[in-house]
Amino acid sequence: MEMKMEEAAGKGEGLVRVKFVNMESPGVDIRFNFEGKNYGPLSDGETCDLPWDVVEHLNGLSVPRMEFRPDPETGQARSAMTGRTHRFSCVPVSLRSVQAPV
Repeated sequence: MEMKMEEAAGKGEGLVRVKFVNMESPGVDIRFNFEGKNYGPLSDGETCDLPWDVVEHLNGLSVPRMEFRPDPETGQARSAMTGRTHRFSCVPVSLRSVQAPV
């Protein structure tokens, strides 16, 4: 059973209107569970209202970016983390769409 975004936001949780971007798999819809509530489907490029904590969670998901570098002592290729790549982005549409938490 899926909830509408407005129903999923509990009392005291502010909603923010965002444009959802799937940077990991462009064009693919996602469904997910966050703190026991189901969200989605969120379509890539869709504008929707989400609770603050969900926006922070989605913006914080990332995976390590790896590359191979030669080991100076042995010459063998070793993997090294060179940074992180974000999976998703929730960009606020406008500051007027922000409803501060109560």
